[in-house]
Amino acid sequence: MSEELPNRDELLSPGMREQLDLGYVFGGLSTFAQQPFVPDLEDLDRWKPDVAIVGAPFDIGTTNRPGARFGPRSIRTSAYESGTYHIDLDLEIFDHLTVVDAGDAHCPHGNTDQSLANASLTASSITALKPRSHISCIVCHTMPCSR
Repeated sequence: MSEELPNRDELLSPGMREQLDLGYVFGGLSTFAQQPFVPDLEDLDRWKPDVAIVGAPFDIGTTNRPGARFGPRSIRTSAYESGTYHIDLDLEIFDHLTVVDAGDAHCPHGNTDQSLANASLTASSITALKPRSHISCIVCHTMPCSR
């Protein structure tokens, strides 16, 4: 017998629900595609999402074009009204996938080794939950990962 999933609206705090219900891109909490912000591992385990979006605001390893540390914020802003209807497949993506924004990994400026270690640890901690048969953890930055 399969485990019954929790009602996700009941898992949202009233303040989070209010922020997500504002319905416009220029105010409120900026999360990926206006999906719930669930940065805590225990909450992620209760939510059992299919996809968790994680940012890695890190650019100390770049030369000539710094600014990648603003990438996760920019991706969230750009995806705020992401257009989740797929016209060719005639489906609403979020009707089939549970997606949450799990926040950013701590990437202390100037500390490349610690930043990469924190981003890797954050991603592997989320994927280790395996709340369903799988979980995808999308890290909003290119980084080496081992699995």
